[in-house]
Amino acid sequence: PGYFTLFLGLSRPFPEGDPCTTYLLDEATAAELTGIRHASINVQFRNRHFPELSPDGTTVVYATYFCDIAPWRALDEGPEQVTRTRGGQELHTLPVRHGRGYYAAKRRARET
Repeated sequence: PGYFTLFLGLSRPFPEGDPCTTYLLDEATAAELTGIRHASINVQFRNRHFPELSPDGTTVVYATYFCDIAPWRALDEGPEQVTRTRGGQELHTLPVRHGRGYYAAKRRARET
């Protein structure tokens, strides 16, 4: 099992929603969500819990649902995927290029 998480930033307030709500979905709506295991989603307006997350007049939405991970893994397969083995386990990662500043900061952290 997995957990799908989505953060949305809105450039407007969203005062009409409850700070945290679980929505029960009908079968047709649930079928639109990849891998959903239970026909419900949890929605939080995070800026209500943590106002420091967003400036006044904006909204941070956090939505989650329990899901089967297999359909998501299928989306991650392709030539851009790099497979490595660590500790006897196969890890699937995407290649990331970091700039010079990243490596300098990493060196400084290692030296302290």
